[in-house]
Amino acid sequence: MKENTYTKKLLALMIIDDDIRITNLIERAIRKSGVSFHSVNDPMLIKSALAKFDPEIIFLDLCMEGYSEGGILHYLASLDCDSKIYLISGLGRSAVEVCQAEGVRLNLNIVGALTKPFTQDDLDYALNSRLPGADKLTPNLPEHRPEIF
Repeated sequence: MKENTYTKKLLALMIIDDDIRITNLIERAIRKSGVSFHSVNDPMLIKSALAKFDPEIIFLDLCMEGYSEGGILHYLASLDCDSKIYLISGLGRSAVEVCQAEGVRLNLNIVGALTKPFTQDDLDYALNSRLPGADKLTPNLPEHRPEIF
């Protein structure tokens, strides 16, 4: 499975999603920002990647292979994860809200959610204004067409 690291330290961001298309999309959106990021597509690599990279912010897919709906949140809580977590999911909005509440109950720092399908504008909004401490992660992005992912 893919594991990609790009480093120019300003802010550490980790993308955890078993769909390489989603990690590639987020990577493209932040690559020019100078943010340090690490992508993990294999759930078996999450623990070691978290220990090595220690991200301030995680974009987290709720439906990872090997985990029940939202089960990945319990795994992160068992690792005492203190990163800000932005959920990504193809689940319905109400299911995502249940997972957000569960994450808070587990003492995880859930800061928002992005439901699939989403547009490039949705992603830019999440990167730029919804993550505390992550102002303008996507500066000077070229004009983009409204894509749905």
